[in-house]
Amino acid sequence: MKRTKLSCSLIAAAMLPLLFSSITRGSVITTDLITINVSGADGSGSWHLTTAGNYTPGQNFSWHNTSDIVIKNPSGTTLVTVPANGLSLSLVDDPQIALNFAVTAGNSAQNFTIGSGLLSFAPITNPTAVASAALTLTDSDGDGATLTGLETGTKAYRAYYNGSTTFALLDNSMVALSFASNSENERQPLVGRQPIVGSVSSIGAEYSFTLSAHDQASGTSIFDVPEPATAGLVGLAVLGMARRRK
Repeated sequence: MKRTKLSCSLIAAAMLPLLFSSITRGSVITTDLITINVSGADGSGSWHLTTAGNYTPGQNFSWHNTSDIVIKNPSGTTLVTVPANGLSLSLVDDPQIALNFAVTAGNSAQNFTIGSGLLSFAPITNPTAVASAALTLTDSDGDGATLTGLETGTKAYRAYYNGSTTFALLDNSMVALSFASNSENERQPLVGRQPIVGSVSSIGAEYSFTLSAHDQASGTSIFDVPEPATAGLVGLAVLGMARRRK
């Protein structure tokens, strides 16, 4: 019995370098970290969070805005306001993207696209993925509010991989009554994880929708495509260490 316990500990210790090698994929974003594009009757505008000074390739990353972001058209008319702490992005090297937002539309309905950069990494073969997204819509001026998804099937959120291949389309269009809120949330798959057949070397996430004038929308999302062997290696390492302590 002692030999068995020792063997398990040695195996776990030997696999730890492989474990951390598996987790660290050297992921990188070469485009802007976040892009917001808005357009409507009052014109169009955009905002970008660049990689320069904000992001180190191959490392986990977390960011949120510490002051209001105001997006205007070329004439100076405010199209949308993103309040402080209303926009955040988290990147995990395993890899994973968490994209969250809160916005208030200006004097006209606005078309929004809020997207992460493309997170690229060493190819993962046949991973299992999960994506989830939630939206909240609030009427601020008493005339009701609408949020119409602009993704395929009038969905508002898309998780994709390898540049353009859709993994999940989530969150339906919705309405909110006068001075009231409504919410929507979906997950793919409903439980567990969904296999992706083949090789995956990049992931991305975006919200795309139309929001009625003066009203508010917020969303949270996560797209996770971990290394298939990571969970098993972690379990074996933890088991081996636990047996060693006993």
